[in-house]
Amino acid sequence: MNTDSKESKSHQLLKIPKMVLDEKSPCTPAEATRSKQGATKQKRGKDISYAKFLSESDSLIRYCTRFSSSPILDNSELVLEIKNQNLDNFWTRLQAAYDAIVETDDSDLPENFKTSAYSKYENCLDQYEETKAMIADQLKLTRSIAPNPQLRVELPQTQAQEASSGIHLKVPACDTEIFHGGYEQWPSFRDMFTAVYINHPKLSNAQKLYHLRYKTKGQAGVIVKQFALNDNNFNLAWESLKERYENERILVDKQVTILMNLPKIQRETSEEFIKLQSTVSNCLSVLTTQNIPTDNWDPILVNICSAALPEKSLLLWEQSLSSRRKCPTWQ
Repeated sequence: MNTDSKESKSHQLLKIPKMVLDEKSPCTPAEATRSKQGATKQKRGKDISYAKFLSESDSLIRYCTRFSSSPILDNSELVLEIKNQNLDNFWTRLQAAYDAIVETDDSDLPENFKTSAYSKYENCLDQYEETKAMIADQLKLTRSIAPNPQLRVELPQTQAQEASSGIHLKVPACDTEIFHGGYEQWPSFRDMFTAVYINHPKLSNAQKLYHLRYKTKGQAGVIVKQFALNDNNFNLAWESLKERYENERILVDKQVTILMNLPKIQRETSEEFIKLQSTVSNCLSVLTTQNIPTDNWDPILVNICSAALPEKSLLLWEQSLSSRRKCPTWQ
């Protein structure tokens, strides 16, 4: 019995490794391939999600930029309605792409991607809302123009030639920059806007007000946007800006402050010297427009500019002077 018992146990021990081996046997090659393909497909899907968001956001910004740079005269009422629908479609796709990013686990995205995606999304939202407002304003302008077939206007010869040849006057390419409400920026903005828009022979007052709306930001933009978009309000908006920013005392103080606080040149390059010279010249130009005489300011200008020069440049300039006893001129 003992012998039989030992033989029975030995047979059982011999069978155990085989059973264990069967339980822990690796998956088949086909199963391994399917598992690898599934992981790759899942990773590719996550890669596509944030690549799609970047693509959709860039597309929306390009569309908004292209619309804002197109002349008003190029957009009929039908074209504006189509562009408005296209803009909504761009935004719908971007919103869906962003929602997919929000729902994705952080570990499945590049580091800090959700933070940068949120910032990009906010920028796109601003662009979308501003472009929607521009389209709405242009539609309002277009619909307010009711052509009267009974009204016949005799055009001057030059305008008649333009009409017959299909040539239409548009805003010149040399456009004004955005005015954010800086007092020192006002004189140049005022003069450029007057030359480009106010003196334009074919812009109505409502169209001028439209351009003024989108050429002003910040506090200046708040002042302009309080006036409804119609022919009667352009002069009111323009006068409000002039009343706010044509402050002789503030303009003069700003220029004097700039002159008295010229930053010291750190790198002796032509760009730095040109920047210094341009800053001083611009200040003098603004002061001249405010009827402040600067013809005899040479000693002051030389003093403050020489103080901004590095030691080596200052030494070379001193050596270039024809006389050490006479006051050098600003020129």
